[in-house]
Amino acid sequence: MNSPSAWETPAEQLRYAKLLGLGARLGVVVTIAAFAAYAIGILPTDVSFARIPELMRMSLEDYLAATGRPTGWGWLAQIRNGEYASLAGIAILASCSLLPLPVIILHYARRRDWIFVIVCTLQIGILLLAASGALTAGH
Repeated sequence: MNSPSAWETPAEQLRYAKLLGLGARLGVVVTIAAFAAYAIGILPTDVSFARIPELMRMSLEDYLAATGRPTGWGWLAQIRNGEYASLAGIAILASCSLLPLPVIILHYARRRDWIFVIVCTLQIGILLLAASGALTAGH
């Protein structure tokens, strides 16, 4: 088994970094495109632009009551609306570290580096648990 020299970046780190970079670029592009489509009126909106200054002064509870907006993962059902379309890009950005992990798990498994397989698998589980909202306290 060849191990990298002290000056050489391991292949799995390069693969992870490449996938992370691709995910980050995709997330930024989706965020900008969705916001632009919202701002120029291509996407439908439930809240008019004229109403935004009024809503921005409200507490979260008042805002939710006034607009009927969903909380938690409810935004996914509203993704076609301009107000929520940019969240798709933000969700991609937030999940960038998750998406490359299965790829490097395969790399570690081929090398029989079981500790890293376990660590990466646990990391996926923790990230999914955090994203699920099951860990929110007091809400």
